[in-house]
Amino acid sequence: MKNNMPIQGRLYPSHYSLLYFIKGEKANTFEPDRLPAQTCPKCFGDLKDYGGYKRKMNPLGVNLTDVWYDIPPVRHRKYKKRNGANELSIKILDRIIELSTKEGDLVFDPFGGSGTTYVIAEIKNRKWIGSEIDNCEIIKDRFDNISEDKQHLVNIREKLNSLFPPAVRREREKNGLWTVESVRKNGTHDLKNKSSKETIEPAQQLKFIGDDM
Repeated sequence: MKNNMPIQGRLYPSHYSLLYFIKGEKANTFEPDRLPAQTCPKCFGDLKDYGGYKRKMNPLGVNLTDVWYDIPPVRHRKYKKRNGANELSIKILDRIIELSTKEGDLVFDPFGGSGTTYVIAEIKNRKWIGSEIDNCEIIKDRFDNISEDKQHLVNIREKLNSLFPPAVRREREKNGLWTVESVRKNGTHDLKNKSSKETIEPAQQLKFIGDDM
């Protein structure tokens, strides 16, 4: 988690620990999303130097690691559903459910809170069971307006599983910045030029030898 306000006299607890357990040697489902490359929101340039590895980058995005820096806390009134609750964002629940379940699987959350888990499970066509010791009217109201969360989730997921999402890719191409396609195209062109030089140079050498004779 990031962008938290400081607390005087101590470090702010700005992370969550996720425990991942499986039954047996291998998980039944493990399908993590791939993330876009980090780019400047203004000029769309690289925030990380990929050097000579650009040609090897996967067009579907960067591998998901076990540390997630792109999950901000829920603070905006538009997205915060229950005041005083330690509410998790749609983004983190979507990532967890997408990674570890398939459509029709059962998701269990005994601490309902604002109902984020249940809403995301419903949108993603998972079965779900949950409980909440506090008032559940907020969760019911959230389901009555589930279209808002559904659109928010669409906006989140359209940026996943692509090294450069469409909007970012268009801006990079406009600014003359590299994309996977442009790097691979130029690499193929360079290989063709290199191959042509290798076939021409021996012929030129024979010509020079003939001239000397």
